[in-house]
Amino acid sequence: MLPKSYIVLKWTVYALATFFFFVLQYLVLGQVRVLGLTPFLYPVLPAVVAMFEGPRQGAVFALALGVLCDLLVPAP
Repeated sequence: MLPKSYIVLKWTVYALATFFFFVLQYLVLGQVRVLGLTPFLYPVLPAVVAMFEGPRQGAVFALALGVLCDLLVPAP
């Protein structure tokens, strides 16, 4: 069993990486067009978390990220 401080630190790093991706998406990639499309990096985050944490924690993270994306991403 891992120490509680390690688990908290690990999920804090995941949260900071998510925040970094949100900032990167809005400030940089929102202005870039590749063949008329804007890059969308959010699906990469749950894939990486699921790869490191396993399917259950990855699914919970993906669900939370999906709700956050629906609330924050402007869509037509």
